[in-house]
This record gives sequence, structure tokens and C-alpha cells, in this order.
Amino acid sequence: MHKIKSFMSGYYNILLACLIILLAIRPDQQDTSYHAVWKFFLTLALLSTIFNVHRTAKFRALALILAIPTIALSWVDLFIVREPIFIANALLTLTFLTLMTITVIRDVLRWQVTADSLKGVVCAYFMISFTFAYLYYLIGYIHPGAFAFAHLPDLTALDHTRYLSQMIYYSFTTILQIGYGDITAMSDAAQTASVIEGLFGQFYIAILVARLVSLYSLREKS
Repeated sequence: MHKIKSFMSGYYNILLACLIILLAIRPDQQDTSYHAVWKFFLTLALLSTIFNVHRTAKFRALALILAIPTIALSWVDLFIVREPIFIANALLTLTFLTLMTITVIRDVLRWQVTADSLKGVVCAYFMISFTFAYLYYLIGYIHPGAFAFAHLPDLTALDHTRYLSQMIYYSFTTILQIGYGDITAMSDAAQTASVIEGLFGQFYIAILVARLVSLYSLREKS
């Protein structure tokens, strides 16, 4: 019981667990019930960025105002497939993830080197990838053919959920600089976003590692 309580109260614990699960169970070629499970962990992740992370009461209130319609539309989009709902859901989720990712990065840059700050570093890395996944998701919808899939010649078989799953995969392989080549950015917007994410990934690691080493050195000297 004590370990469970410690896990629930620690900064970034729930968020990190949810982000790992969201990547591990991407809703590719699954039924609605499986998609609902994925949405559940997405909802938990979004809420944990507000309540399970170091936040002021004022910021939590403002973030919750944005989170409520984001989460609501996410679930509505699961059962009611309508273009306005899809676009609003994707835009709100992208906006919320961008805001939360920035605040997490700001937090870990200001903290001392602790277990919580290290977990925050990993969370921010995951969140950058999910943020870009939703950006690719929108680009692919606005510009059909923005991405070419070597293993999926019939793109008409891709529904919104499966397309998002593929974009999550593409985003993580891009930020990790793996580049298998099975998904290729074709349009200018898709290519630019991919390059920006690659740069984010490289600079994030370089800057964060340098910052953490600097903080650790200062702590050792004091």
C-alpha cells in the first residue's frame, strides 16, 4: 500500500507510465473496445500532466479548462466520425500537448538533479514525440498524400485511428533518428515538420544532458 501511495504521489510517475503504455498499445488495426482502452490511457495521461506534475493551483485551473473539451472531443470522436469533430479534437489535443510539453521542459530545466527531474526528462521526450504525431496527423488530413506508406499501398483502408497510430510510429522513429524508410514525408509541410522534430530530438538531448551534468556538478561542489 505504501509503494502504491508513493507511486501515485510522485511527480511524473503516472504520466511516464501512461506515455509508455500509449506507445506500447498503439491502436493499429484493432476494434473499438481496444481504441477505447487507448483513449482511457490518453485521458489519464492528459489529466496527469495537470494533477500529477508540479503545477500551481492557478495553472492547473487554466489547464483544466483546456483539458475538458480536449478529452470530451477525444471520446466523442471515437463513436461519432464527423469531420468538424475530428479536426477540433486533433487541434485541441495538439494545443494541449504543446502547452504541457513546454511546461514540463521548463520544470526539468529549473529543478535540481533528482529522480523526479530525470523522470520528467523522459516524459518530455515522449511528449515531444506525441505532439509531433498529432501534427503529422493533421498535416496528413489536410494534405492527402503528405506521407507515403511503403507497407500500406491502399491508403483508403486507413481510418483516423489507424492513421494516428502510424503517425505515432513515424514520430518516434524520426525523433530517434532511426529512419526505416517505410513511411516517407512527401509534402513540403510534412518534410519541414519532420526536420524540425529531428532537430528537436538532437538539441533536446544535448541541452538537457549538459544542463543535468551542470546541476549535478554544482551540487557535488556545494
